[in-house]
Amino acid sequence: MKNLTIFLRYALSVIAGYLVMVLLLVVAQDLTFGRPELGTTPFYSIFFAGIGSVLAAVGGGWVAGQIKRHKQLWPQQIMCLILIVESTYLMTNDILLNPLWFELLASMSLIFGVLIGGWIANYGWVMPMMRRT
Repeated sequence: MKNLTIFLRYALSVIAGYLVMVLLLVVAQDLTFGRPELGTTPFYSIFFAGIGSVLAAVGGGWVAGQIKRHKQLWPQQIMCLILIVESTYLMTNDILLNPLWFELLASMSLIFGVLIGGWIANYGWVMPMMRRT
Protein backbone atom coordinates (compact mmCIF):
# COMPACT_ATOMS: atom_id res chain seq x y z
CA MET A 1 0.00 0.00 0.00
CA LYS A 2 2.88 2.34 0.75
CA ASN A 3 4.36 1.86 -2.75
CA LEU A 4 0.99 2.61 -4.34
CA THR A 5 0.73 5.84 -2.32
CA ILE A 6 4.22 6.89 -3.39
CA PHE A 7 3.45 6.14 -7.05
CA LEU A 8 0.16 8.03 -6.93
CA ARG A 9 1.87 11.02 -5.34
CA TYR A 10 4.50 11.05 -8.09
CA ALA A 11 1.80 10.78 -10.74
CA LEU A 12 -0.25 13.55 -9.13
CA SER A 13 2.78 15.83 -8.88
CA VAL A 14 3.71 15.33 -12.55
CA ILE A 15 0.13 15.75 -13.81
CA ALA A 16 -0.60 18.79 -11.64
CA GLY A 17 2.77 20.43 -12.43
CA TYR A 18 2.36 19.89 -16.16
CA LEU A 19 -1.24 21.12 -16.08
CA VAL A 20 -0.22 24.30 -14.22
CA MET A 21 2.60 24.87 -16.70
CA VAL A 22 0.27 24.46 -19.69
CA LEU A 23 -2.37 26.78 -18.22
CA LEU A 24 0.24 29.43 -17.44
CA LEU A 25 1.68 29.03 -20.95
CA VAL A 26 -1.77 29.68 -22.41
CA VAL A 27 -2.01 32.84 -20.31
CA ALA A 28 1.54 33.97 -21.15
CA GLN A 29 1.43 33.28 -24.87
CA ASP A 30 -2.09 33.06 -26.23
CA LEU A 31 -3.99 35.46 -23.97
CA THR A 32 -1.33 38.06 -23.22
CA PHE A 33 1.29 38.44 -25.95
CA GLY A 34 0.07 36.13 -28.68
CA ARG A 35 1.84 33.09 -30.02
CA PRO A 36 5.36 34.21 -31.00
CA GLU A 37 6.24 33.73 -34.66
CA LEU A 38 9.69 34.66 -35.84
CA GLY A 39 9.64 37.34 -38.52
CA THR A 40 6.07 38.55 -37.96
CA THR A 41 5.86 39.14 -34.20
CA PRO A 42 7.69 42.21 -32.81
CA PHE A 43 10.82 41.52 -30.78
CA TYR A 44 9.43 42.89 -27.52
CA SER A 45 6.44 40.58 -27.80
CA ILE A 46 8.70 37.55 -28.40
CA PHE A 47 10.88 38.65 -25.47
CA PHE A 48 8.00 38.99 -23.00
CA ALA A 49 6.30 35.82 -24.22
CA GLY A 50 9.62 34.01 -23.67
CA ILE A 51 9.95 35.35 -20.15
CA GLY A 52 6.33 34.43 -19.46
CA SER A 53 6.97 30.92 -20.80
CA VAL A 54 9.96 30.40 -18.54
CA LEU A 55 7.98 31.67 -15.54
CA ALA A 56 5.14 29.30 -16.46
CA ALA A 57 7.60 26.41 -16.49
CA VAL A 58 9.01 27.53 -13.13
CA GLY A 59 5.46 27.55 -11.76
CA GLY A 60 4.80 24.03 -13.04
CA GLY A 61 8.05 22.70 -11.60
CA TRP A 62 7.34 24.41 -8.29
CA VAL A 63 3.84 22.88 -8.05
CA ALA A 64 5.25 19.42 -8.79
CA GLY A 65 7.89 19.99 -6.12
CA GLN A 66 5.33 21.09 -3.55
CA ILE A 67 3.26 17.95 -4.06
CA LYS A 68 6.18 15.51 -4.05
CA ARG A 69 9.41 16.78 -2.55
CA HIS A 70 12.38 14.77 -3.70
CA LYS A 71 15.98 15.95 -3.58
CA GLN A 72 16.79 14.39 -6.96
CA LEU A 73 13.88 16.29 -8.60
CA TRP A 74 12.29 13.12 -10.03
CA PRO A 75 8.88 14.69 -10.77
CA GLN A 76 10.58 17.52 -12.63
CA GLN A 77 12.78 15.10 -14.57
CA ILE A 78 9.67 13.19 -15.66
CA MET A 79 8.11 16.50 -16.75
CA CYS A 80 11.28 17.26 -18.75
CA LEU A 81 11.05 13.87 -20.49
CA ILE A 82 7.43 14.62 -21.41
CA LEU A 83 8.52 18.01 -22.79
CA ILE A 84 11.25 16.36 -24.87
CA VAL A 85 8.83 13.80 -26.31
CA GLU A 86 6.21 16.46 -27.04
CA SER A 87 8.71 18.83 -28.66
CA THR A 88 10.22 16.04 -30.76
CA TYR A 89 6.78 15.01 -31.98
CA LEU A 90 5.84 18.58 -32.90
CA MET A 91 9.15 19.22 -34.66
CA THR A 92 9.27 15.98 -36.65
CA ASN A 93 5.68 16.29 -37.91
CA ASP A 94 6.11 19.91 -39.11
CA ILE A 95 3.37 21.19 -36.83
CA LEU A 96 5.42 24.18 -35.70
CA LEU A 97 5.74 27.28 -37.87
CA ASN A 98 9.03 28.67 -36.56
CA PRO A 99 12.58 27.59 -37.50
CA LEU A 100 14.01 24.57 -35.72
CA TRP A 101 16.60 26.54 -33.74
CA PHE A 102 13.88 28.84 -32.38
CA GLU A 103 11.73 25.91 -31.24
CA LEU A 104 14.74 24.15 -29.71
CA LEU A 105 15.56 27.25 -27.67
CA ALA A 106 11.93 27.50 -26.55
CA SER A 107 11.90 23.84 -25.49
CA MET A 108 15.21 24.16 -23.64
CA SER A 109 13.94 27.22 -21.79
CA LEU A 110 10.89 25.25 -20.62
CA ILE A 111 13.09 22.39 -19.41
CA PHE A 112 15.34 24.86 -17.60
CA GLY A 113 12.31 26.55 -16.01
CA VAL A 114 10.84 23.26 -14.78
CA LEU A 115 14.13 22.31 -13.13
CA ILE A 116 14.50 25.76 -11.55
CA GLY A 117 10.95 25.52 -10.15
CA GLY A 118 11.73 22.13 -8.64
CA TRP A 119 14.95 23.49 -7.17
CA ILE A 120 13.10 26.37 -5.55
CA ALA A 121 10.44 24.03 -4.14
CA ASN A 122 13.03 21.67 -2.64
CA TYR A 123 15.92 23.92 -1.64
CA GLY A 124 14.61 27.48 -1.57
CA TRP A 125 15.92 30.47 -3.47
CA VAL A 126 19.58 30.08 -2.57
CA MET A 127 21.91 27.14 -2.82
CA PRO A 128 22.35 25.27 0.47
CA MET A 129 25.74 25.62 2.06
CA MET A 130 28.02 22.63 1.66
CA ARG A 131 29.95 21.51 4.70
CA ARG A 132 33.65 21.06 4.27
CA THR A 133 35.07 17.88 5.65
